[in-house]
Amino acid sequence: MPAPRVAPEAKSERAVIAGMRAGDGHTWEMVYKRHYAELVQFGASYVGRSISEELTQDVFATIWQKRETWDPLGGIRAYLFTAVRNRARNALAHGAVARRAATVSGAVVKSSSECAVEVELTLLAGCGDMPEENRLVVGLRSIGMTYAQIAFVVDKTIKSVEHDAVDGVRWLAQRITHRRK
Repeated sequence: MPAPRVAPEAKSERAVIAGMRAGDGHTWEMVYKRHYAELVQFGASYVGRSISEELTQDVFATIWQKRETWDPLGGIRAYLFTAVRNRARNALAHGAVARRAATVSGAVVKSSSECAVEVELTLLAGCGDMPEENRLVVGLRSIGMTYAQIAFVVDKTIKSVEHDAVDGVRWLAQRITHRRK
């Protein structure tokens, strides 16, 4: 008689990773549903929503392709956020290179995705011109990540992340105080 199937939600993270590596569809669906929306929201703070959706889907597709050897040492969630952040940064860098090339040729280029990024960042609690490291940490804290998880995602020490969070909150407090006057 086969062993009873354990619901993916009840599995430990190592068991979930093992299920993903084995290609268990239920486990993949559970991880996708659990993280997709917040990954898209996070990526959108860099590159706009539509591009972020593509990048997030690409992250899951890449993990699927490499599933047999995939081993997220910092945990699934931290790995996913790091992968989306890296892809978003690469997309921004690629866009910057294209803009420089267009500028050299005499064209002025501003893509709709860049405009969307500016609008979304401005709307995110008025944080559009908050320094990136502070905005990133404050944003990740707002969706429930711990300082340790954020430190892994942004590749900094926990103390540095805590400092960035405090600076971000101070920045917001100054903005709020300034606007009331």
